[in-house]
Amino acid sequence: SRLRELEAETDRAFLAEMIDMYIVDSPRHLNELKQGLLANDERKIVAAAHTLKGSSLNLGANALGEACKELEEVVRQRPLTDVQQWVERFDRLFETTCHDLLEHKQRLIG
Repeated sequence: SRLRELEAETDRAFLAEMIDMYIVDSPRHLNELKQGLLANDERKIVAAAHTLKGSSLNLGANALGEACKELEEVVRQRPLTDVQQWVERFDRLFETTCHDLLEHKQRLIG
């Protein structure tokens, strides 16, 4: 629904460009997040999760954005013990998010 809102607020070419920027920029944040998880570096995890959360929610990638929000809260409350599960979860969510955004972009520029 957020993409439909953006589509109504802006032109299709700009929204397609926003999707492209997300697809290009977000892997760096995802990698930082995963590096932070593997190193158990709370500061790095929170910073990367926060950045990825914002950009994801701005484009309506709610599942990924909410997972980032959850991770921010969890890592501040206790040490992570299920790091590999988090890494795998973010990989799946990111893949799904990119797939969905690219499909939406195709409909935009169709």
